[in-house]
Amino acid sequence: MRLSVLPSMIVLVSFALGQNAPQRSQQPTHTAQQQSTTKLNGNPPRAATTDQQGGVPCENGAKSEQSTPIEKPEKPLISPEWANVIVAIIYVMVAFFTLLAIHRQANIAEKQSLDAKTTAETADKTAKAARDSADALINAERAWVFADIERAPGSGRDVSNGQTTVSVRVICNNVGRSPAWIDEILIRYFMAGERDAFPDTPDFSEAEYIHIGPTPIAPKGEPLRTDDLAITARGVQGLGIFEIAYGIVRYRDPFGAKRHTTFGYRLRTGDDMRYERLRGMPSYNEHT
Repeated sequence: MRLSVLPSMIVLVSFALGQNAPQRSQQPTHTAQQQSTTKLNGNPPRAATTDQQGGVPCENGAKSEQSTPIEKPEKPLISPEWANVIVAIIYVMVAFFTLLAIHRQANIAEKQSLDAKTTAETADKTAKAARDSADALINAERAWVFADIERAPGSGRDVSNGQTTVSVRVICNNVGRSPAWIDEILIRYFMAGERDAFPDTPDFSEAEYIHIGPTPIAPKGEPLRTDDLAITARGVQGLGIFEIAYGIVRYRDPFGAKRHTTFGYRLRTGDDMRYERLRGMPSYNEHT
């Protein structure tokens, strides 16, 4: 709408200039004719006489036709210079209002973008809260299987040919609210020195299978006890040498997730033969 005003205003200004432009007036020709006749005949022009009836003065007493009076050119209401100034001002005003409209439109677009970003952030927070709530509900209702090692009843250390053999069993308890299916249990037994590079993450590539399922285990029900297994490590326990046994239990629950539990123990020296949890090594005692 603002842009359509410009051509209309320019047309009006041009029309005004055209209406007020000066018009050329026609000079009477009888004076020039008289001068021409005087030069040819050599006689001075006769005095113009006035018609007795109040006519226009004429030569030889003859009544002449009335000539058109000389009109002075009228001054235009608006000079061309001011017209150019007015047109320039109109252009500036139209440009100003156009830029103002563009600026307002840009502000509206920016506000809409900010609103969309805020809406997206709110939706993300809502979705994250919903996921956290669902995860919390699953964790409260899922199965949680813990594993422990104990010495097989009546067994001890068997040391021969620089190797040590012990018999152990793994006990699994489901402390959650849903049943679980234990798929497999692996264990590794080795000797570790005080200065040995003990890995932060357990390596199960050399572990032995002690149980293969699937075996169901009820929540807070009877624990699963594996059969006794004789495991052998190279070396003999002594000063600065420790017996280490660690393993993993892989299982599933009704939520369809594959979970695992790791366990890591150190066998005490002497005839006590008790196992203690490894301290300060969370990856050997974690639950997922």
